[in-house]
Amino acid sequence: MAKILLVEDDDLVRDMLAQVLQRAAHQVECASNGDDATEVLKRIEPDIMVTDIIMPKKSGITLISEVKD
Repeated sequence: MAKILLVEDDDLVRDMLAQVLQRAAHQVECASNGDDATEVLKRIEPDIMVTDIIMPKKSGITLISEVKD
């Protein structure tokens, strides 16, 4: 079981992906944008982050760059 941070601004897509991952026995934390993901990362340390690239406020590329640093 992996701890996954799922970052997706489309509610329907985020919910669907979260359900699929949870059915596969993964623990899923969701964020609706890059700023929210940054806040989630202050609370948890996921094994993997799955992120949309084009999002309002902060792109997935910017988020990945910040996480790497």
